[in-house]
Amino acid sequence: GIGVLLALSTLSVVEGREQGLRLRSGAIIDNGSEAVHNPGFFWKLPWPIETTEVYDVSSIRALALTPMERGERPGFLWEDELRLPPGAKLDPFIVGRSRLSDTSSAETETESEDSSGDLALVEMIIQLQYRIRPESDGEAGLLRYLHFGTDGMTFKSNLTVRDQALRALALSAITRQLGLLTLDDVLSNQRADLSSLLQSSIQKLFDEQQTGVELIAVGLPLVRPAGQAAGGFQDLPLAMQQRDRAVARAERSRTSVFTAVIGNPDLVKPIEASIDAVDAARIDRDRIYRETGEQSEESLKASQHLTKQIVATEELLFKAGGQASSIIDSAERDRWIDIMAKRAQADRVMSQVAAYQAAPELYRQRAIMQAYVRRLSNLRKYIVGIPPERMNVNVELRELASPNTIFEGVLTEEGSSP
Repeated sequence: GIGVLLALSTLSVVEGREQGLRLRSGAIIDNGSEAVHNPGFFWKLPWPIETTEVYDVSSIRALALTPMERGERPGFLWEDELRLPPGAKLDPFIVGRSRLSDTSSAETETESEDSSGDLALVEMIIQLQYRIRPESDGEAGLLRYLHFGTDGMTFKSNLTVRDQALRALALSAITRQLGLLTLDDVLSNQRADLSSLLQSSIQKLFDEQQTGVELIAVGLPLVRPAGQAAGGFQDLPLAMQQRDRAVARAERSRTSVFTAVIGNPDLVKPIEASIDAVDAARIDRDRIYRETGEQSEESLKASQHLTKQIVATEELLFKAGGQASSIIDSAERDRWIDIMAKRAQADRVMSQVAAYQAAPELYRQRAIMQAYVRRLSNLRKYIVGIPPERMNVNVELRELASPNTIFEGVLTEEGSSP
């Protein structure tokens, strides 16, 4: 019976999800490629000379990098209070500040004296899911996993020495990676890719340290601004959407206005540049006027340059065919109408110079009569053919009551005067 037991103790069976090791006095028997035994069976020396240890290399293991919330909930809101274990707290991670704060020049000047103004804090709940790597660089991942750390636990810790080392490496990689991102990247722009980004960084560090671990996923059930700022950030997406809508409306209004005023939208930028050139030429001409006077050669050249710029701008506006070209056409037409009217008036005045020189008094009396005819056509007029000094005119003025009243037509005695 003892011989049968000894014979059976020389056979070790490794199941499908496991890998096995031969141990002699607690040390791994390394026979090259046969150090790790894959699923099947293998022979060893009888117990207690050699023993066998099998490890599940396919199961997914979980490692919490931060305190995890107790219980389950369908989702997180940033302002929700976390149900952490007693005495546990979330230590925030450092990221770059939001790019939205760059628009405030006052804040930028203040924060330039203190580098902390370029930083922001976020709170994250992180959990790793990993398994033992089957093979790494021709070496069994199980051996690297066992050499990296032990399964012993330290005082007041529920993690093994190996898990503590993995946790420290992972937090180091996460801290370094988050330092390269801004608050906008972590909360919105790269939030969907943040898990895979951190997984790549952690896996790279694990491989450098030969941990024998293969990361399956990095869980991020909660990522939010740290402290009391979380509630205020709830309005940020709404404000950004409102800003985008306002910008879109402004762009549509700009396009419609430019199309109506200018016409061809392809000529908007050339016309804007030409108008800026006109303003610059006018400012330069005024400066030269002040420095050298309006009759200097430099002033004449500046005026000619301004005229060329104006003509070039008007040509672009006519080519675009918008309201601006119609306004310019109307202004040109009105200008010529006014010029022709003034020229005709000047010609009439010049034609009357000879008549005035021939008989000035007669010309004056005739002009007065013409003014009476134009301005006093509705009044009764009397022409007296005697000298005024020989004429005595008696006038009786009577005030009548207000029309459309019961006193209409009644004379007021007090108001009558001979």
